Amino acid sequence: MAGSRGGDPPGSERRNRHSVIRTVFLRLHLAVAVVAAAPIVVMAATGVVLAFENVVVKLAQPRLAAPPSQAAERMPAFELIEAARRSGSSDHPF
Repeated sequence: MAGSRGGDPPGSERRNRHSVIRTVFLRLHLAVAVVAAAPIVVMAATGVVLAFENVVVKLAQPRLAAPPSQAAERMPAFELIEAARRSGSSDHPF
């Protein structure tokens, strides 16, 4: 029979070609899906971090998350800046 190999039944060459094409398309689909999913995963992860930012800050630094006491007195901005300058800390841009 023309077109058949050895003892292969008629039409098996067509099935083999179909199987190879299907495998190529499935692997191509998988590769495209992985590449497309990477930015989506990054966006989801950063969204979760932003959504729970306050909770994370409260857990990591409870002192910073505590509200000021009722007896606390408001200071004008220039006094705060001067106090920061006098502290000698290099953590501030003033």
